[in-house]
Amino acid sequence: MNRKKIWFASDLDNTLIHSYKHRQKEDQCVEWLNGAEQSFMTKTSIQLLKDMRPSITLLAVTTRSLEQYRRIQWPEGCKPDLAITTNGAFLIDGNGEEDSSWAEETRVFCRHDRAEVEKKYQEFQESTDVFRSKIVDDAYLFLCSIEEIPVEPYIKTFQKDTLLSVEGNGRKIYFFPPRLNKGDALKRIRERFSPMYVAAAGDSLIDLPMLRLADLSFIPQDYILPAGHSTGNFLRQPPHEAVFSDWLLHSLGAWANSLPIS
Repeated sequence: MNRKKIWFASDLDNTLIHSYKHRQKEDQCVEWLNGAEQSFMTKTSIQLLKDMRPSITLLAVTTRSLEQYRRIQWPEGCKPDLAITTNGAFLIDGNGEEDSSWAEETRVFCRHDRAEVEKKYQEFQESTDVFRSKIVDDAYLFLCSIEEIPVEPYIKTFQKDTLLSVEGNGRKIYFFPPRLNKGDALKRIRERFSPMYVAAAGDSLIDLPMLRLADLSFIPQDYILPAGHSTGNFLRQPPHEAVFSDWLLHSLGAWANSLPIS
C-alpha cells in the first residue's frame, strides 16, 4: 500500500475530536452512543483535515477500544488511513480491518503481563466500591471513579504494587503492560512503513511516549510536561488560540509545506 512521506500520528479525544462538554454551536457530531451525541469536530478542523489528506498520512493513535473507535463516524475525507487502538494493541486499516500480524506481535510481547492484568482486575472487583473496572480488548485494565474524586493519590499507591504501567487521566486510571504504549506503537509504525517525517499531537501524559518520538509534536496550552523534560520538539498552543484541533491542524499544514520532500 502506497504511503505518503509525511505522517501525522494523532490522539483522538480532546485532540482531533471533543466531547459535548466543549461543543460549540456549529460543531459536527461524529459519534453517537445509544442515540445520544458523544463527540464532535469543528467545521474548521474538518476542512483543514480534508485539505491536507492528499499529502499527509493520517494515523489515529488512541487508548479507545476497537468498539469505541469504530463508533466514530468520520466526515467525508477525514477518516484515518490507519488507526492504532487500545493504546497500541491493534492496527486497523481505513476499512476497519485488523492487521493480524500486528495483533500477534502484541500478544507475544504482552503475554507475561496478562496474568497481572487479570490479578489486578480480580482485586478491584473484590475490594473497592470507589472504581468500576474492566479489562479492555483483553489487553489492559481500566478503572473509572464512580464519583468525581481526584485519582492522583490512588495512582501513586497503585504504582507501588504492580509492574504494570499505571496512568491517569481525569476520572480514569489505566493499568497497561509496559510495552503497550503509544511510543512503542509509533516505533513499530516507523519500522513497518519508514515515513520520512512524523508529526504527533496529544493532550495527556498517556500520549507523551509518542510525542517524544515525533519530529514535531503539538500540545495544548495547559499541557504539563514532567519536570526537566526537553521541549525541543514540542510546539505549544498559544493562549490566544481557542480551539486546539484548529490550531494544531493549521500549524501542521504550515510545517508540512516547509519540509524538503525529494
